[in-house]
Amino acid sequence: MSIPAVAAPDHYALPSKHVPQRRRTLRAISAALTLIGSLVAVPPGAVGALTVGTTESFTVGGVGHDGNTVSVSCVPAVGAAPAGCVAVGTNEGTQRPLVITSDGTTHVASYADAFGGRHNLNDVFCSTSVRCIAVGWGEPSSTSGLPYLLELENGTWSPVSLTPPDIKTSVGDARLLDISCFDIDSCLAVGSYRRLSDDRFVPFVVTKVAGTWSTQQVVPPASTSSNGLWFTGDRLETLACPSTTTCIAVGVAYSGSLRYPIISMGTLSSGTWTWTTAAAPLPDLTDGKSIVVNCTVDGYCLAAGSYTASSAPTSRSFALVYADGAWSGSPISFDDAGAAIGVADVSCPVAGICYLAGWTGSNAHAVVVEFVDGTPTVVNLDKGANGNYLTEIECPTMNSCAVAGVADDAAGGIAANMYLATRENGTWTISPSYVLVDAPNAFDSRPAALSCRSDGFCMAGGQHRHTNVWWRASVTPFSFPIDPSTRSSGGGDGGGGGSTVIPPAYTG
Repeated sequence: MSIPAVAAPDHYALPSKHVPQRRRTLRAISAALTLIGSLVAVPPGAVGALTVGTTESFTVGGVGHDGNTVSVSCVPAVGAAPAGCVAVGTNEGTQRPLVITSDGTTHVASYADAFGGRHNLNDVFCSTSVRCIAVGWGEPSSTSGLPYLLELENGTWSPVSLTPPDIKTSVGDARLLDISCFDIDSCLAVGSYRRLSDDRFVPFVVTKVAGTWSTQQVVPPASTSSNGLWFTGDRLETLACPSTTTCIAVGVAYSGSLRYPIISMGTLSSGTWTWTTAAAPLPDLTDGKSIVVNCTVDGYCLAAGSYTASSAPTSRSFALVYADGAWSGSPISFDDAGAAIGVADVSCPVAGICYLAGWTGSNAHAVVVEFVDGTPTVVNLDKGANGNYLTEIECPTMNSCAVAGVADDAAGGIAANMYLATRENGTWTISPSYVLVDAPNAFDSRPAALSCRSDGFCMAGGQHRHTNVWWRASVTPFSFPIDPSTRSSGGGDGGGGGSTVIPPAYTG
């Protein structure tokens, strides 16, 4: 008997112009690494301290509708730069790139204009609260047509001029979706652009080596994608780096009507990145969707997602492991009582231990999948009565995680509002209240970004619909106690192979 395909309810769907923020930047884990230990899954409980601050939504220049926050980077104090967060997105009343700066209590929204025209920011990396790099794209009505990349320094956002090979600049269809950095002068970003010679969208990588930016096409093997819209073309959506000389970029490609996940391995040698791309090894694949990937600072990675197969069960969840410099041979299968799990995000704090955020079932139950050395354990984190899913997860240590999701509890007069949950030493705590703004006029609030510092301060970003029509970008500060990792190294032998997923709520 076939298992129903995983899907979030239609009323969760964001406007198609919103693309999910995909992680992530590399950062050292500052919590103490002490005794070698193992992780024990514990059911959700009502213990621990989760403190949620006030959610704020934003207007800029008198325009307060149709905005979204899609990426957040929170950093501790570094030298003379104070601790703080930078969030990016768009205020779509005029399609202008939105930037929100925060010291934890005060949030200030502004525009970061560079090229002019309609632009969106989709991801941001900050080495300090005053030194950042943001990436995004120009809408088709833009006259620039080039990749959209901005650098923040001395309070000013400045554009970086990049021209990929064979790019069709007249339409503005160059999209950077994700950025990861080792430091402010060593970065990679991924996306896609429309090629002039055949009008197809092709994946590409933007790299910054020793302070100098460059671009490269990364064309998948066996791709026969047509020249349709950007989200029907080949693209790289997410990347993560297990070392300073190795990075993994993942996305999707098309061979006729078949959509299949791709994994592109990048290697840095003599100042140049080279890339090798292959399809993820998924048996009986008929529709590959996307997949998500995250890596630890000591060389371990986990990629996960879901796909449709030609034989039962037709809806499947999978995870792929990268360890000791190689992908393991076959995917790890996991589900929840026979139902496939849709994976939206993954965080790997130490080698062998990763946490996946997602949902399961036709009525969308929110779940976290805890992976310990290749063995998955599913933890239910439902809040609402009628449909729940998790979209963002961040784990500063192996014992401490934060997740953001959406729950629907129509019985209480609330529809699709954001909620938060945290994990401390094996116990998950769900925030007792929904994250609301403009109550009692709240109709919807949805998370699209999450960032946590090693001291337990976090910022969730997303959007809030305060009437039946208008959306506003929003941020929510919160904090919880951080428990140190108890594994210093090792772990990670678990049978997988591969890489990134866009939940149904965010496809388009």
